[in-house]
Amino acid sequence: MPIYNIIVMFEVSGVKMPWWYALIPLLNIYAFLMVSLGIAKKFGKSDAFGIGLLLVPFVFYPMIGFGSAVYNRDA
Repeated sequence: MPIYNIIVMFEVSGVKMPWWYALIPLLNIYAFLMVSLGIAKKFGKSDAFGIGLLLVPFVFYPMIGFGSAVYNRDA
């Protein structure tokens, strides 16, 4: 299910680019940066938190999942 995971992350983040950009070398770095920043924004976190989602996901994603952050679709 790795491809489906990418598709869902793009939908949750609200990024307006095709999900298959994550499969193209070098372009995937930009795509995952935008996804991380989008997810941080949707959960009411800062851009620095979004960078943390990209660089240290095993720390920052549980902070969103088990913390008090609430998803805001309109953010």
